[in-house]
Amino acid sequence: MKGRLQKIKRETDVITWRYSLVFLIVIVLLGTGFLYAAKAHFSAMNYSMKNERLQKEIEELENNQRKLKLKKEIASSPSEVEKAARRLGFRQMSPQDIQVLSKAKSVNNNSSEELSREAVRRQKDGQSAEEKQIKYAKTGDLKE
Repeated sequence: MKGRLQKIKRETDVITWRYSLVFLIVIVLLGTGFLYAAKAHFSAMNYSMKNERLQKEIEELENNQRKLKLKKEIASSPSEVEKAARRLGFRQMSPQDIQVLSKAKSVNNNSSEELSREAVRRQKDGQSAEEKQIKYAKTGDLKE
């Protein structure tokens, strides 16, 4: 009986362990591939939704741009400019409001002489100012 109770040694099949290891590696690679594909799918969906929102925003901005261009064209029309001028207190010119320079000149003959005297005086003042600048540049002194 003793011989029957002895442990029986079985041979282990190396091939089944190799198949199990290869099967496990294939399953892990397939799982990783599915996870990568899922991530890529959801990322693409997210980009698609963002793209759709941006397309709508572009469309709204283009509509606003068209409206603003239309408002600009309306506001720059002559009738609108005239209305705005009236609101600011401007009034339309009449022929009586126009002064002719030749009439004003004939009334004051002395004014042309006064203007020429004023021009000569300003020219002299300008020369003296230039002389002061030159003196200051040479000496650094502002006294006359």
